[in-house]
Amino acid sequence: MFIQSRGQVQLTFELLDTEEENSDDPVEAERWTDYVDRYVNSDSTSPELREQLAQKPVFLPRNLRRIRKCQRGREQQEKEGKEGSSKKPLDNVESLDKLECKFKLNSYKMVYVIKSEDYMYRRTALLRAHQSHERVSKRLHQRFQAWVDAWTKEHVTREMAAETNKWLMGEGLEGLVPCTTTCNVEDLHFVSINKYRVKYGTIFKTP
Repeated sequence: MFIQSRGQVQLTFELLDTEEENSDDPVEAERWTDYVDRYVNSDSTSPELREQLAQKPVFLPRNLRRIRKCQRGREQQEKEGKEGSSKKPLDNVESLDKLECKFKLNSYKMVYVIKSEDYMYRRTALLRAHQSHERVSKRLHQRFQAWVDAWTKEHVTREMAAETNKWLMGEGLEGLVPCTTTCNVEDLHFVSINKYRVKYGTIFKTP
């Protein structure tokens, strides 16, 4: 955590205790075993709970849309794979499946084992990211700009927009240090932005 106060910046660390003593109580051990079995085995879910989840499932709508989209894509890939028309080898993919986890008996917390990991990397991913960077950046900016324009049209009047522009240019305000403000349009990550530069007199320096 960074803390800034009076021109000074402090960096603080918080150490988390991950070691917990396991209990030898047979009751706790039995509860722990039942908990792990229910966690790793979805068939142990009671019929009442399944019916409740079917009527009122617990998930976010955006997650459901993503899951359904992935399922449709997976089904399409399996269909194409069976037809043999677009079956792609995994020669350009590196993967490792060595992630391990353990449960704490007292708290039922699941923690990951140190130096165990899963990863999958496609060698062409970085190249494809560079190729699609401009297209993706422009699309996301257009979506964000459309939202900003709609919000501005509803909540910001012309007078408010004019006052904001004057404030940015340092015009029409009393009590300001004499200065000259310039606005230049520059391109940053394929998007045009306004870059303001303030130039003070000989007494004051540009921050």
